[in-house]
Amino acid sequence: LSEWKEKSCVDHDIVIPGLGKMDWFYIPEFSRARDQLEVRKIDYTHTLTAHRRAICKRDIGIAQRKHFQKVAENGQTSLKVGMIEDSLNMQSTDYALVTFSEAVQTEMEKMGFTDSAAVCKMIREWFEAN
Repeated sequence: LSEWKEKSCVDHDIVIPGLGKMDWFYIPEFSRARDQLEVRKIDYTHTLTAHRRAICKRDIGIAQRKHFQKVAENGQTSLKVGMIEDSLNMQSTDYALVTFSEAVQTEMEKMGFTDSAAVCKMIREWFEAN
């Protein structure tokens, strides 16, 4: 850690008036070739669509793919069978928002799929928090 701090181009001893000394949560890398700081992050929309890709292929944690499939088959939401079975437009944030929508969660709860509904809600609320 000390070697990393010594080689960093960012001062680690930062004091914010009224708050005092602060610890860094993240320090970007410095690109010598580009002579600039390089901030690396994964876009939250990419993470959302990655969760959709995962549930279209397999269970994720306690959420079961077949529960999303059953909701799509019952036709009471905007989630369509092709969105799950055919993996239509896997990069679409709009399709991912449909997949983890409150309407899908509600249908899952009605069908008794409480664990899958809870994961659906968690993913949606995580996305909304960003």
